[in-house]
Amino acid sequence: MRPAAALSPARTRAKQIRILPMTQSDNPAQNRPNRRIRLILWWLLYKIPVERELTIADELQAAIHCRVPFEEIEHIRTTYLRQWSTMGIKRVRRRCYFLQHGSIPDGWTPPDPLDRRSRNRPCRGASPRASARAHRQESWAKLTWAAKVILTPSESDKE
Repeated sequence: MRPAAALSPARTRAKQIRILPMTQSDNPAQNRPNRRIRLILWWLLYKIPVERELTIADELQAAIHCRVPFEEIEHIRTTYLRQWSTMGIKRVRRRCYFLQHGSIPDGWTPPDPLDRRSRNRPCRGASPRASARAHRQESWAKLTWAAKVILTPSESDKE
């Protein structure tokens, strides 16, 4: 059991909001976004309604939620250009889907039609085992057809 002094209101208030500094490497090859930066980008992508553009108020809301200073949002926007633009492109795709269909599933972004990795493929083509099985069945069908043609006597052979 904890003593009453450990649960004092002054101690709990001090733990409510804690702003943590974000570290940045000097080496550009190591400037990959850490999980806090990814959390901010995720928040801006999925938690802000797709009907409206991103505003300073939305960025401030994301900074408060992720417990980072607001200056870090500007730092992310200038340092991680590729990730910030990817988030903007995904927001545009989500908005287009929303305007066409009237709603969008939570936590989902339509696939990019220009990206080969996100194309919709049929299930048979995605599985190498299924495609090999289909190839064997097709080969067997051709083989049985050829055997029927060769082994059945033709009209000229009967005479």
